[in-house]
Amino acid sequence: MAVALYTIDVGHGLCQVIMFPGKRAIVIDGGDLFALRTVSEFLYHNVDTILAYIATHNDRDHVASAIHFLNLEKFRSREGLRAIYLTIDRGSNSDISILDYALRRKQQETIERFGCGFLDDSEPPEPKEIYSSDSESVRLDLVYPRFEELVPAVRAKSRNSRLQNRSSACLRLEVGKVTALITGDIDRVGLTRILDTYGLDLSADILTVPHHGGHIPGSKGDRTWVEIVSEVDPSVALVSSGYRTKNSTTVLDRVTFEPLRQLRTDVYCTQLTGHCHGNYSELHPGVIARTGRFHSRKVTQMSGDPNYPQAVACMGTVVIVFDGQSFSVIRNREHQIAVHGMGHTGQDLYCRPAQPPEH
Repeated sequence: MAVALYTIDVGHGLCQVIMFPGKRAIVIDGGDLFALRTVSEFLYHNVDTILAYIATHNDRDHVASAIHFLNLEKFRSREGLRAIYLTIDRGSNSDISILDYALRRKQQETIERFGCGFLDDSEPPEPKEIYSSDSESVRLDLVYPRFEELVPAVRAKSRNSRLQNRSSACLRLEVGKVTALITGDIDRVGLTRILDTYGLDLSADILTVPHHGGHIPGSKGDRTWVEIVSEVDPSVALVSSGYRTKNSTTVLDRVTFEPLRQLRTDVYCTQLTGHCHGNYSELHPGVIARTGRFHSRKVTQMSGDPNYPQAVACMGTVVIVFDGQSFSVIRNREHQIAVHGMGHTGQDLYCRPAQPPEH
């Protein structure tokens, strides 16, 4: 089995899993509570050892389910769960604090919190290595945040989602010559600091679009989203969204997708919403059927599950397989043909294929 990046279909939320040979994995976030069954099933059947669990920031749509799936029996030992990285949060009632408390009750000693020397304090800043393997040609680095970016969220008098997003972790995965940028819910303020204050390289072949493809906030003087996308210059963009993506700040935003379309980037969304197809519910159980091509079991995803009749897959769980020199997107052709076909119906899709599929 090659190294692979899974973006699990968890509806509105985010769970990404970097899979290694030998049923080893790095788990990033985990989704909201309603995604617990989906994520737990995937980890139970496909993972024996979690090399690292990383919570990008303290929002429930990213971390609420983690306390439960990390307590699966197979992950209760130090061998089953080797390292944990958590954000600094501001309150004892937050999801991160509850997760921190529960894991310490397990005597999990390898907990490190963002901001506590997490990103190298050297000048100029250097990314913090999370995991590396020369034999697999893999390296995972934290490129953001440093402690100073976390102070406003910690000092806030009440929980502030805007500040939590601003201090969201940004990770850079290198597998051979291929690079993926995993962004959590980082905003343009954070991305601008990475580029202009830290002077770090954000170019990547694969981009996880922050904020579920919704509006990406920033402040006056920050890089525009167009400029940031130009710096990344991805050939593939991943969007974890779902029918529960309803908040006005997180619904799919044409302004977020347009620069990707201009670069002819291939965009893959996990689920359809009313913002990308007027009659998406008629497409149930999904544009792309569940498949077992890459696994002995069907790829786990929320869409198509009778417990979530409103969840309609577009790409569903997105699987990217690395071979060291390049990468491939499982079910790419099926997805491009399906989305191209929807475009012929007159639907004005945000994510039109970069190139018409071959017939």
